[in-house]
Amino acid sequence: MKLKASLKYKLHSYLLPLSIFYGAILLLPALSGPLFSAKIGSVSMVGNDFATLIFIFVLGLNSVKDSFKLMAVNGRTRRTAFFAITLGTLVACAFMAAADMLLGPIFSRVYARYGTLYDVLYGKAQGLGDILVEYGWRFALYGFAALSGVWISALYYRMSKGFKIGVSVGVPALLVYVRAVGGSFSKTFVAAMRAFWATVKYMFGFGGKEPQPAMFCLWGAVLILLSAIIFWACMRRAEVRE
Repeated sequence: MKLKASLKYKLHSYLLPLSIFYGAILLLPALSGPLFSAKIGSVSMVGNDFATLIFIFVLGLNSVKDSFKLMAVNGRTRRTAFFAITLGTLVACAFMAAADMLLGPIFSRVYARYGTLYDVLYGKAQGLGDILVEYGWRFALYGFAALSGVWISALYYRMSKGFKIGVSVGVPALLVYVRAVGGSFSKTFVAAMRAFWATVKYMFGFGGKEPQPAMFCLWGAVLILLSAIIFWACMRRAEVRE
């Protein structure tokens, strides 16, 4: 019962931000199209996929601190808080995956060149099987983005103030330094980035002659599980703090 109540609280906390997000998408089409446009290769795209990914990541970043503190002071265990936040976030992702798919036909009537990220990568879904694969693909992508924000938020929550500043400044500084220096170190970085993107392409189903979107449904589930494990590692000994 404690988990059920905590999950209801977490889902209720998502109602307002989700309402604002989709309200803006639906009520401001003149702005949402140009602002959420993108270009992949030679293909222009207008879609809210990237807006959804940014939103769901930021939602994850703001899903831990206040929820954990409120649950803790009301006698909820860390385990209960972990499951409530994780399940609540995944339910929100499942809703957004369905909402974005339902909005597709609406936006395609408004914008002549409308096409989602999935459309650009794999083509439009044809038939029930393809539609289910697209939904699984979207849920996996949104779930990974959201839980990445969740575990990053939990990690920052556990850090001291000085450590937070060090990480926030040090990581960007390291990236700038790597880009600025030349020589073998830069070549190693470039090789590492190429290997990284090759891995990403494989996970998204571009390892063979034909793209396989179902591949990311599997890998996305693995990434969601890995993100949840990291989140639990951050939460299992977390203390209530300001």
